[in-house]
Amino acid sequence: MTIGPKPLAAGDRIVLAAVPPAPHGSHALSTSWMTAQGGPIRVMLGPQADYFSSETLQSFLSIEWRVGARSDRMAYALEGPPLSHSRGHDIVSDGIPLGGIQVPGERQPIVLLVDRQTTGGYTKIATVIGVDIGAIGQTRPGHRIRFRRVTLAEAHAARAAEVAWLARAIDG
Repeated sequence: MTIGPKPLAAGDRIVLAAVPPAPHGSHALSTSWMTAQGGPIRVMLGPQADYFSSETLQSFLSIEWRVGARSDRMAYALEGPPLSHSRGHDIVSDGIPLGGIQVPGERQPIVLLVDRQTTGGYTKIATVIGVDIGAIGQTRPGHRIRFRRVTLAEAHAARAAEVAWLARAIDG
């Protein structure tokens, strides 16, 4: 491989530009942030949050979930205490956003990822905010995660912080 005026050889050093520190809570370009920092994955309540009691919503947000072995690029099956539906688990099929968290009849949450289906007929308790998709997608089966509810304004602020950080990193 050639980088620069001559081929790389054993012992060569490649100097990279310094990257500014990531904004607080940002997971951008960090494969180990979640597990190293133990930070929660930020979510906004989903379109069917009213299908769950306030106690179930609080439980969902306070439980430490385990990423199950049945996890892949389509979805992460989470394991933990079952979540109760107060109005049933089936809905008329609607769109599935990236990071949508469905709770089917088995009462265990499923985080839908990049290869998810486009529509689905199970209640969605929450949605992972865009800035945190990378963090959850890099979590391996067997690892544990937590969720933290944020507002739309907080999600927008997290995205703006990430964009500014990336711009500084690119500009060097």
